[in-house]
Amino acid sequence: MGLGGRSLNIQTVVSRVARTLLVVLLVAAGITTARASETARQGLVQFSNGEVLEGAFQPPKRALKLHLPGEILREIPFADIEELRFFPEKESLERPWRFVEAGRTEKEYVGDPYPLRWLRVALVVRGETLTGHLYTTLLQLQTEDGRHERVLLPAQQKGEPGQTLADLVYPARIVWRGAPGKPAPAPELSLPALSRPGSEPVALGRDSLSRFASSPGKSFDSYTLPPLLGEKVFLALEASGNLNVGWPEQRAQDVDPRVRAHLSLVRDFFDERRLLGTFCPDVSGDIWSLLLLERRGDTSLPGAEKPWRLEVWRWKSDGERLMFAARGMLFRGMASQDRPVPTCVLDANLWRLSEEMQP
Repeated sequence: MGLGGRSLNIQTVVSRVARTLLVVLLVAAGITTARASETARQGLVQFSNGEVLEGAFQPPKRALKLHLPGEILREIPFADIEELRFFPEKESLERPWRFVEAGRTEKEYVGDPYPLRWLRVALVVRGETLTGHLYTTLLQLQTEDGRHERVLLPAQQKGEPGQTLADLVYPARIVWRGAPGKPAPAPELSLPALSRPGSEPVALGRDSLSRFASSPGKSFDSYTLPPLLGEKVFLALEASGNLNVGWPEQRAQDVDPRVRAHLSLVRDFFDERRLLGTFCPDVSGDIWSLLLLERRGDTSLPGAEKPWRLEVWRWKSDGERLMFAARGMLFRGMASQDRPVPTCVLDANLWRLSEEMQP
């Protein structure tokens, strides 16, 4: 009996230990779930194809790793980041090749070209802007309608033969709400000649093509923009039923025909595309085009209204070839017989103002 009683005591002890461990594990799981819920952050992401998503970002498993100039590697906690913005640092069209014969250096190109892109990132961390190269990181986003999306923060992108740079979609800008730190100084605009009640200017980053909405400033004709992080912008304003866009007056004569020829090669929902202007500061560099897009064909939308957009498209020039690289939206709306598409006006004053702005 003594042995049986001792065995019973051992079983009792083991049972109690097992129950205690189970309670500890359940409590730990509850704490982990609570922490995950507490560290999920509400934010907004704008992609390089113009798509915008809002929702709750779950924290990554590890801190973000940023490679700063001077071979400095810095780990940044997810909770400390206020804003993240990607800029294309280098883009190219590559073609696969092979040696003509073994032992000879002569090459021949085979197949269609494929796009390559290297990205530079700017992070706003507790009011400080850090610029460098980010180690590839995956974020999980639960959108406001309950969908789960993967948001990849890439360091480099490589496409397939036949793809364009625009097919390589990346998050151009992510902004989180409720971030710690002192906000960076915001640019202020004064537009006395164009200001109208209810009209607010918008800006579009030239490199990231991120859209920045303005807010009212100190006077009736002044507005503030979010921090630009060293980026030049296109300015636009809806006033008196027109869409005023800051755009340069001078245009390279050979650029418009090249852009027009490539517009038909881009597959897009909008089947009517009006080229309003082009901007090419460097003949060997990028080209920006201002486009008024309309949908004339059938849609799944109810009623007779058709969507329109005013966008800026960026093209990559590689000698004689152009490749569609990214797009950004200035304005959008719905048109009908009673409500036509607004008239777009190229405004030299807005262009000069954007050029004078010091990022």
